[in-house]
Parts: sequence; C-alpha cells; structure tokens
Amino acid sequence: MSAFCPARISCRWPAFAIAVALTGMAVAQQPAATAPGAPAAADPYQAGSLVVAKVKLQNKETIYAQPGQAMVVVSSDETNIVVRAVDGESHLRVARTAMVPIQQSAPLYDELIKATPTDANLFLARANVYSARGESDKAVADYRQAIKLDDQYEAAYVSLAEAQMRLADYDGVMQTVASVMKLDPENPTYFVLRGVAYRHQEKLDNAIAEFTEALKRKPDHAPALSSRGFMYYLKRDYTNAVKDFDAWVKVDPQNAMALNNRGYNRQFAGDFVGALQDYDKAIEIAPQFALAFQNKAWLLATCPDDKIRNGNAAFEAASKACVMRSYKVPEDLKALAAAYAELKDFKHAIEFQQRVVDSKEGEGKSVEQNVLDTYKQNQPFRIKVE
Repeated sequence: MSAFCPARISCRWPAFAIAVALTGMAVAQQPAATAPGAPAAADPYQAGSLVVAKVKLQNKETIYAQPGQAMVVVSSDETNIVVRAVDGESHLRVARTAMVPIQQSAPLYDELIKATPTDANLFLARANVYSARGESDKAVADYRQAIKLDDQYEAAYVSLAEAQMRLADYDGVMQTVASVMKLDPENPTYFVLRGVAYRHQEKLDNAIAEFTEALKRKPDHAPALSSRGFMYYLKRDYTNAVKDFDAWVKVDPQNAMALNNRGYNRQFAGDFVGALQDYDKAIEIAPQFALAFQNKAWLLATCPDDKIRNGNAAFEAASKACVMRSYKVPEDLKALAAAYAELKDFKHAIEFQQRVVDSKEGEGKSVEQNVLDTYKQNQPFRIKVE
C-alpha cells in the first residue's frame, strides 16, 4: 500500500514522491467559476490566506508594509480584513480593496517591476506566484533575473533549484546548488536539495550520501532525517529507516507525519505493536489524518499475528479514512476491503477490492488482483514481513 507520508520543507510536492518536498510558496490555485448548484468557491480573503499589499500600509510614521509585500489574513468580513504585518506581531485592519489575493497578484508585480526593474525581491515574489500556479518556466526566468540583479540572493538560488526540480532539470539543479554553496558551503538544505535531485534520478545511494552530509552539519535537521529515512524505506532497509524516523520524532514529537512514517517502517520490520502505537499517537495529534487511519486499519486487518488483528477496529479505522476522503482514495478502499475480509464479509471485501483493481494499471493492477483473488477464495489477506 502507498501508505507512506512525505515530509516537506516549505510547500507542495506530488504526494508520495519524496520524503522532502522542496518547492516555492504554498499558494492555492485561482478558484474556477462555480457551476449552478455547486458549492461556492472559497473566499480568497479567508483566515490563513496570503494576500499582497497593493499600496503602502502605514499609520502616521509607522510603515507596516510596502506595495508587493505578502501578509497573512487573520480574519475578514465583507468589506475589511485583518492582516498580520510583516513584523509578525502587529495586526492591521484594512479594506479588501487595499490587498489582492496572492494567486491573483502577478499583474500587480508586473506593474511594480515596471516601476522598479532593479528590485530582485519583486522578481522573486512574482516567480513564487508563477511557481505556485504551476508555471515553472516563467518562475525559472524570474528567479534567474533575481539572481542576475543580486548574485548573493540565496533564497532565489534555492527557489530556482526547486523550480528546476519540478521541470526535471536535474543538471540545472546541480549547477544551481553548486553556485549557492559558494555563498554558504555548510548549509544542510543545499545537500538536501542535491539529495532530492539524485532521488528523482533513482540514484538512491547518492541521495543517502547527500542527506548524510546534511546531517553531519546539523544532526537534528528534520528534512534530512525524513529524506534519508525514505531512501532507506525505498531500499527496504527498514531498520535504518526506523532509526531515522525515530530521530525525527525526537526532534519533533508532535509531528503526526513523523510518527506515521516511523510506524509504517516498524510494521515492515515486524514491530507490529510499535507500529500501532505510532499510528494511534499520530491520530491523537491529528484526528483528521486519514493516512494514519488507513495504515492502522490495514495492519489490524492483515497482520499475521493473531494477537494484533482486530476486524472490528480495522473496519472502524478504515471507514473513517474513507469518509474523510469521500471514498475516493484506492488505498483507503483497500483497507476497508481487508477489514471486511477479516470479518468474513467477503461479498463486500470483493466489491471494494474490485474498485481498487479498476483504479490501477500495469504491475499495480496485478498486485491488487492477487489480493482480490484471495478474497474470492473466501480467505482474508495476510501481510508478510520481509
């Protein structure tokens, strides 16, 4: 089951792609027009959203934000919003018309850049908007311009490498990282960037070496720990994977993702009790963490240890995962099917596992078909410890 959860440094990466996602700003796509009868699009000024100042925000002598600076919405009503100022402490009440949602801010940055074409910060900001909208080619051009204007701008180098990663330009990533390392050769994040590039090229040993170099410089560097742990998982070295995820949990004991990942590798290593403890703790910390419910359900339904299996508890956990994600995630359905099978309800086990099979292609389809065939023989499925 694809029940492993990637960690993140700053933003989004395709799910399950890598144990560390290195991208730009986390910005939602611009909402599409709403069809008749469909739910209204989310308010781009709702609490937690990023907005950009269209004008200088100041009170007498105090300047809180310059045009183009991003701020976080704290609360809003129909005409005004309260934003958190750049200093991170002050809250300002401003008219909605004074701000623009960040996903719609590229035209504002166009105007600001025309007025001040030598400001590297503006190119970086516009590039981040392009990056979040999936326009990586435009983002790369703006990141390069920011670096051209300020060749000491480390954030622009990092963001450029992240955009190149999304374009699968791994040679470009290596060149960019080599450049930024001249500015700060001991920064662990740069080793992580190189490791991610190696991972995407399936050079797992090279990736592990880079993550290890990052950890030599900062032993509690969570992205490096989670990334190296994921590499060990891919190499089926579950013992070392557990060690790295255990170290991540010690760095951040309230991180549900870290607990889930440690539990998943404990499961593969045969530590079923420890795995369940990790899933339960992850759920306690993050009650809407569907993946932890899915993993818990799968283990409770398929564990080879009779003392661990519990069909009713598996059904409860799988049902919660399915409801949270509207019965749309095949792995949730797979866990539910396994729970039905453990309860000897093979009719429903076959029904839901067939939906899993239908969602797959190639080798994945064959794997799921084997599980389905087990249910058709009125037999529950059992995992094997490697």
